[in-house]
Amino acid sequence: MARDARQYADTDMSTSFHSKAIGAPPHPGDSLRPPQIARAMLLAAALQFLQLRRADAEDRLDFKFMYYAEENDRVATWSPSFVAETDLTSRLQLKIQGIYDVISGASPTGAPAPSQVRPSAGMSLSTVSLVSGPSGRATGATTGVTPRRPSTDSTLPTQRFQDARLGLDAELRLRSGDYLYSGQVAYSTESDYNSITTTLKVARELNQKNTVLSAAMSYNHDDVDVIGTRSSEEKEGVQMLIGATQILDPKTVLNVNLVAGFSSGYLSDPYKSALVGNTLLSDKRPGRKDQQVVYTSLMRAIDSLNGSIEGAYRFYRDSFGVSGHTASLAWYQKVGRTLVLSPNVRYYQQDSADFYAVQFPVRPEHYSADYRLSNSASLAYGMKVIWTPRERWSADIGYERYGMWGRDGVTSSQAYPSANIFSAGVQLRF
Repeated sequence: MARDARQYADTDMSTSFHSKAIGAPPHPGDSLRPPQIARAMLLAAALQFLQLRRADAEDRLDFKFMYYAEENDRVATWSPSFVAETDLTSRLQLKIQGIYDVISGASPTGAPAPSQVRPSAGMSLSTVSLVSGPSGRATGATTGVTPRRPSTDSTLPTQRFQDARLGLDAELRLRSGDYLYSGQVAYSTESDYNSITTTLKVARELNQKNTVLSAAMSYNHDDVDVIGTRSSEEKEGVQMLIGATQILDPKTVLNVNLVAGFSSGYLSDPYKSALVGNTLLSDKRPGRKDQQVVYTSLMRAIDSLNGSIEGAYRFYRDSFGVSGHTASLAWYQKVGRTLVLSPNVRYYQQDSADFYAVQFPVRPEHYSADYRLSNSASLAYGMKVIWTPRERWSADIGYERYGMWGRDGVTSSQAYPSANIFSAGVQLRF
């Protein structure tokens, strides 16, 4: 399913999403990610929200809604979600989250447009065949993309889909002096993908509570039904994080996170294909991926303007050869007693994976034509309005414009999406 699209839901659930839809942006503040690195990012986000000093025994209930729509009849998804947090005792807290995603639309299959096919030696366009899935059987997922004769058609082949996902997450937090311990279990299910993730976290306050040091470890196990076959594949991953939050002065807060991890097993995308020689084959990626992330953010209150500014930078790299840079900036402007306006902008760019190409003249060990692995960039900008009419409840509504483009001069511009993202939420405190 649409892993990237669904990460726009405003939760920090550790369960990531399957990649059936191919053109969706990341969680706010994150870069456009290649497939299957979401857990490391969500682990970092979870620790960022691991607050040691909650308001005095306040329970919390959040409702959120996100609607994401790509242009040109591509991917659309809507995602209601909730977060409930309560104190079971003076030292023990329970947090429960849930999200339901419905997604539909069309996504590029990875096959090039007929007019872009470059015949390899001895290849005739009239003999190009379609093979999808490890079994080598043709499937409906590639219907209509065989270039049977020289063509001027420059339209990228797409595949339509529709699915839904349910995700649930439970977390227990135990306070012991200056320490906070946390255990978390998340489960996600959809028609062809099931995932379970467990996470352990610990944080400690130091320096008169001006410094918070954090560490976490997460393990996930996923089961994938491969389309076009009767087979089910597995994959698993481990991510580790260390982080620090430092109050530099009464108006400035610095946060730094380091994440490292790996994924192994079935890491290919069963919904993507690539033209290899004269045959359209299923996406085939290495069976292991190592990942490293460095993330830092700085927030500064500016009293003279009655607002605050937050800047963030993230560097990502993995053993697929992808490296990416994300820079983001957000302003929080208080207007009157009850209103906050928050414009934001985020830029991301990445290098391509070592095994990415539009098509392959001969069959390499690994290959993918998934544009999310290409040399590309994206820009997102928008505005959120936060309204707090009462001390114990608030509401927000937001809009973001998202666009992505290629930087390699080879990948078709049709592959990259542009989208509008709408969000709304209500938070209640008891």
